[in-house]
Amino acid sequence: MLFFDQLKKNDPQLRVLAIVILSGLCVLAAGLWWVQIVSARDYRVNQVTQSVRTVRIPAVRGKITDRNGYVLAENQAVYNISLNLDDFRKPFNSMAANERFRLRKDLKQKRDAKEKSLGRHLTKEETKPFLLSRVQVEEVEKQARYAVSSNLLAELSSVLRLPEPLLLNPTNFEHHYLRPAHFLFL
Repeated sequence: MLFFDQLKKNDPQLRVLAIVILSGLCVLAAGLWWVQIVSARDYRVNQVTQSVRTVRIPAVRGKITDRNGYVLAENQAVYNISLNLDDFRKPFNSMAANERFRLRKDLKQKRDAKEKSLGRHLTKEETKPFLLSRVQVEEVEKQARYAVSSNLLAELSSVLRLPEPLLLNPTNFEHHYLRPAHFLFL
């Protein structure tokens, strides 16, 4: 309280010093308000672009040759692609639904043709071959998952301009898909 007691006296130098200090604090508070409140949206946008950055550093290596100049080892590009298969659940389901619809439509046409040739409606036992079984539905879903993934790999191969297209083994893919962690490493 010594400072406030001194301000009550008529000391002009002390009042000027107090005004300068208060002005400085006001400038700091205004700057803090500007950064925290007004510019916060700009900083959030910039954070996304600054937080992840891909830097390619090519490994410069030479060929390994023997004393006669015969190449023993040389560089070869290797690509590693990781897919989170849970992200593709919607395309998997969409393609499977389209295929199930097409199969049911074909089976209905066959059933209608059979009914027309017999001239009557089919019994429950006679209509069973014209219904999709659970095994057929699972096979359609399996094929849809494989088709979506292999199409994605083909697209990646063309975008990356790889010398050889990326191939996907259907058996290994399905085995991997059924495992708990749905990441596919190629």
